[in-house]
Amino acid sequence: MSSGSTMLRLIICFCIIISVCSTDWSGMAKDALKNALKLKPNTGIARNVVVFVGDGMGLSTINAARIYKGQKLGNMGEETELEFEKFPNVALSKVYGADKQVPESAQTATALFGGEKTNANVVGLKESVDTSDCSAYIKLGEEAELKSIIRHAIEQGKSTGVVTTTRITHATPAATYAHSPNRNWESDADIDSTVNGDCTDIAQQLINENHDIQVILGGGRRAFLPATEPDPETNAMGVNLRLDGQNLVQRWKTLQMNKNKRYNYVWRKQEFDAVDPRKVDYLLGLFNPSHMQYELDRDNTGNGEPSLTEMTSKAIKILKRNEKGFVLLVEGGRIDLAHHANNAKRALEETVQFEEAVKTAMSLTNQEDTLMIVTADHSHPFSLTGYTNRGNPILGLVDSDGFDLEPTTDGMPYTSLLYANGPGYTSPRQNLMDAKTDNDDYKQQSAVPLSSDTHSGEDVGIFARGPMSHLFHGVQEQNYVAHVIQYAACIGDHSKSTDIVFRKTRNEMRINLSPITAKMSTGSTMLRIFFCFFVIISVYSTDWSGKAKDALKKALKLKPNTGMARNVVVFVGDGMGLSTINAARIYKGQKLGNMGEETELEFEKFPNVALSKVYGADKQVPASAQTATALFCGEKTNFNIVGLKESVGTSNCSAYIKLGEEAEVKSIIRLAIEQGKSTGVVTTTRITHATPAATYAHSPNRNWESDADIDSTVHGDCTDIAKQLIDKNHDIQVILGGGRRAFLPVTEPDPETNAMGVNRRLDGQNLVQRWNTLQMGKNKTYNYVWRKQEFDAVDPQKLDYLLGLFNPSHMQYELDRDNTGNGEPSLTEMTSKAIKILKRNEKGFVLVVEGGRIDHAHHDNNAKRALEETVQFEEAVKTAITLTNQEDTLMIVTADHSHPFSLTGYTNRGNPILGLVDPDSFAEEPTTDGMPYTSLLYANGPGYTSPRQNLTDVLTGQNDYIQQTAVPLSSETHSGEDVGIFARGPMSHLFHGVHEQHYVAHVVQYAACIGDYRDSCDRDTRVSSSASIYLTTPVLLVSCVLMFR
Repeated sequence: MSSGSTMLRLIICFCIIISVCSTDWSGMAKDALKNALKLKPNTGIARNVVVFVGDGMGLSTINAARIYKGQKLGNMGEETELEFEKFPNVALSKVYGADKQVPESAQTATALFGGEKTNANVVGLKESVDTSDCSAYIKLGEEAELKSIIRHAIEQGKSTGVVTTTRITHATPAATYAHSPNRNWESDADIDSTVNGDCTDIAQQLINENHDIQVILGGGRRAFLPATEPDPETNAMGVNLRLDGQNLVQRWKTLQMNKNKRYNYVWRKQEFDAVDPRKVDYLLGLFNPSHMQYELDRDNTGNGEPSLTEMTSKAIKILKRNEKGFVLLVEGGRIDLAHHANNAKRALEETVQFEEAVKTAMSLTNQEDTLMIVTADHSHPFSLTGYTNRGNPILGLVDSDGFDLEPTTDGMPYTSLLYANGPGYTSPRQNLMDAKTDNDDYKQQSAVPLSSDTHSGEDVGIFARGPMSHLFHGVQEQNYVAHVIQYAACIGDHSKSTDIVFRKTRNEMRINLSPITAKMSTGSTMLRIFFCFFVIISVYSTDWSGKAKDALKKALKLKPNTGMARNVVVFVGDGMGLSTINAARIYKGQKLGNMGEETELEFEKFPNVALSKVYGADKQVPASAQTATALFCGEKTNFNIVGLKESVGTSNCSAYIKLGEEAEVKSIIRLAIEQGKSTGVVTTTRITHATPAATYAHSPNRNWESDADIDSTVHGDCTDIAKQLIDKNHDIQVILGGGRRAFLPVTEPDPETNAMGVNRRLDGQNLVQRWNTLQMGKNKTYNYVWRKQEFDAVDPQKLDYLLGLFNPSHMQYELDRDNTGNGEPSLTEMTSKAIKILKRNEKGFVLVVEGGRIDHAHHDNNAKRALEETVQFEEAVKTAITLTNQEDTLMIVTADHSHPFSLTGYTNRGNPILGLVDPDSFAEEPTTDGMPYTSLLYANGPGYTSPRQNLTDVLTGQNDYIQQTAVPLSSETHSGEDVGIFARGPMSHLFHGVHEQHYVAHVVQYAACIGDYRDSCDRDTRVSSSASIYLTTPVLLVSCVLMFR
């Protein structure tokens, strides 16, 4: 080989490596923004509706499943998108039940399909009927019953179907057709003879009262056949359950025969495959005596079972022949059952198969006339943990890099996937050094020993596309889903608001009032409009249903604000995942003397919600520096990197110095300053800590907060973060937080304690004095404060620059905060002062506010402090709302990452959020060691003890109580699931789906016309929200008037 050709090949190789390893993160975000700007709401009628329910498919399951899918395809995994994650609209669903803080599936399914929350284990009935109270149901009769979307659809002439991988009589599918005080009454054998009343079992209800459902596919054959007959598949006796001697399969055949319809009953794959969907009107398939097989175990031969994807395909092909359309439920039910067994592999495989079914449904329908919804009924206490590297096997151990960053205190390895409770618990903890954690039957470790893991209480995602899918837009009660379906498909309560002139497909949409007004005198028109209004008001007078209808009314009135954001406020709750938000809302409500679950945090009322994928350029589970760089600078980067591209490795000062500005990424703070806006950074951590640092600094290591932190062996001439803030970013007008020690010389005492050895600077510089000098040189009014009395004395109307450093390290937790003059201001007070100073600039401002100590409390497994910090964070948001105008201020509330923190245990409504699982709930799922446990748990951290502590006499509501965990670490790790983005104000509708985290910075730039979008942002064409046109409200009004022509 010649020297020239060798060099050529090396160059080619280098180019390939660069192309593979360096991602155009900014380009990805810009493309996503372009797509978002093209989105238009589809306000047409949903001819068809397909509802996919991933049973137990919380956000942590979705996150792990996307990685699992990607890795099966030979990729790193984190960048993978599940098909439904591409849907344009996302909302969050509050899953608590009428009587449960942490729900079970019957009540969540009743909410989803029946439009009302109900009691535990109740199917298709209102909360006026208690669990197992047959007498109450019989007495109330139809008054207690809820019609499901399936029944409403049938009444409008639509075809319907129910497909599941569980028993067809199991809780979720049963809620589409049955009415039962107890989900377990699947056959007559399941109804205790002591039950008073004459309740009908669920299987019998399906056949006798719901034989007009055209496609019924799933398991559970045993509830339909007499106990005196053998099972057809195994020919074994003792499998079937019915004691009344009825063969309900034969009964179904007779009923279809009497209709003179073409029908087929199948119980194995070969018969199923032979069904021609063009030649059958009714199809009943019962493929297993109990639940269908897990996908990993499924017999794919003719004697086996069809997959969920195959059943979905067949169902749609049959149902779509109806010109009036169809409504179909598809449940991936065994996701849930695998989680109950702490068997992550089967749960993820089921999720991937579920996604395949969604993909198939998409290919067989048209999103112009088909509303497709993907959601979950509840979540599980399941977490992806451990600071793992990108591409680390999702079913494997935490890799050596991740382990070294946070080693276990017992020295033994652990898997990145963990549960808060369930059968994976062992004492002492198993050494996994030689364990094959990717085996089909491997059970992940858990914190509390149960024979079956419980559900968890955090919100779940709603992913939607098609007609009226934009109505899924914020944080909603779970029963809202059924009402949107009814409205979109013009069924049920909305079956009369259907005038095709006014609600067609998006492309045919038009409004013409003249034919109506020509037929009405002015007086009669007003009378009819008033009567219509009265009818609407009277309909909305119920409880759960009424709440949902009110929420729908509000959603229909929403208009996108396409104006320019004069101001931007970005709130970051550090570590504030959805489980934290859920627990915090309950904590807040209970502090106010309420049950708690119904409470709304202020930012949960924001009209727009999206999800943010938080992985880093090199990390599956990220650190805060790289997530903050993504949020504020618009690029994903490497572990512990601040404000630099991924071309710079962690602590590689030489690489940064060599690349210079080419490696730097400008933050939204710097870009705002360049456009003449005022800026501010407020935090409860050190102002030089990872998240606030990313708003102004460029550093290969987040820990280089002062010159003392930079190791002398580091090659290059990197500047510490504190010095960068003062020397290069003194034009940031408001800087408030902790971290004073990085700004003052080690030779001087701390001003608060007068103690030596607190301050850290070795270069002798007093950066506070340097800041004073720099501000003095600008001829500006300025002030430096370090305690509350000085801070309170600051008049925001008379000050241009404010620097406040209130603690040598992080500011105090809110629970411990000294509120006297010598103490520290709260996050709310700092936010208020910052906005009052910054809003004086006519060009506007950009402010970042971090609730940073939420994260620190979680690292300590100290749930109470984490929740108190979250509630204080919400107070700061509330204050910002009162001080700004949403017409010209884009406000975003998000998190940088989550934590492996769960609300568990089937707890009753109002159970103290910091307390033990209540006795009723404990009795439903007792621990195998007989000892009580708290509903709040962590997957890893310092709360681990072996053997597990008996909490019988422990005061778990105390400030310093540390929750229990599955794996012992000195500091709990982050977790990798998506976090929420809550937004209001100009361009907030651009937060609409599942986004890469760095998308946030690009929306901020576009909304405020700064940075990359300062020239492409035509300010003259931006209209305010009041001038924007949204068609759904006039359509609803006109349709209502037409009802009374």
